[in-house]
Amino acid sequence: MRILTIIAFLLLTTADLTSQTGTKLLYQTRYESQDPKFHAPGRGGERTITYRLADRMRTEFGPGAAFASIVRCDLARTYMLDMRSRHYFESPLPTPEEIARQQKQRHERALTEGEPNYIFEVKIVDTGETKQAFGHTARHYIKTIKNIPGPEFQQAPQETTEDLWYLDVPSGYCDPQSFSFGPGTHRGVGIMGAGLGLGRWVLRTKPELRQTGEDPKGLLLSSRKSGQETRGTRNGETTTSTFHTITELVEFEEMPLDSAMFEVPAGFTRKEN
Repeated sequence: MRILTIIAFLLLTTADLTSQTGTKLLYQTRYESQDPKFHAPGRGGERTITYRLADRMRTEFGPGAAFASIVRCDLARTYMLDMRSRHYFESPLPTPEEIARQQKQRHERALTEGEPNYIFEVKIVDTGETKQAFGHTARHYIKTIKNIPGPEFQQAPQETTEDLWYLDVPSGYCDPQSFSFGPGTHRGVGIMGAGLGLGRWVLRTKPELRQTGEDPKGLLLSSRKSGQETRGTRNGETTTSTFHTITELVEFEEMPLDSAMFEVPAGFTRKEN
């Protein structure tokens, strides 16, 4: 009897280590435009599935879930998996403190480089509206982003508006929103890359992010982003079209998750970034 009791205890302990209660999130994204040519074939709808377990997160995306990203906050590492080729890339995950320190360094360095030539104005408004979804309260936000390039870029200013709802589900360190810059003026951030190409000249971009309003807190329930896209045609003319990008949380389920989901599978080969 004692041996059976010990075996039962070991089985229960092992099950607890490999399977714990986490959450499954299914997001659906679709694109709407006055000009369907602005969105490539196959982009009529995209879906991503995210699994969360304590301080770990796995997101599956691409056709047939061909790719997966794993974020391990406990290891401060991220992994990108190509499920078809069975390759993966590994990179360090900076802590919020490290990101804040890097931003301070970029800000101080940018102050010595003269006035910014690419401004990003971000305004976030909490409307005070609430509603219920998936057993939680959701709050309503409006986010407006204005891109104001300097004359050397020969680009027109652009503006996008995002209608957002966020659930009151605590967001952890694994969440991308944990790395937002917050209200204030931030030099040296606001655009991907170190510069923009214009003809045969490469212009050095000196961006500045100006944000008013606090970033939304919680888990994204829905987002509707609206703006305009301007593209050049072969005859040198430009075409402008209004677009909408809609992302919605369509499944939110608590369920047992195997901890092996958050490991690099056996047989995968590491590739250098």
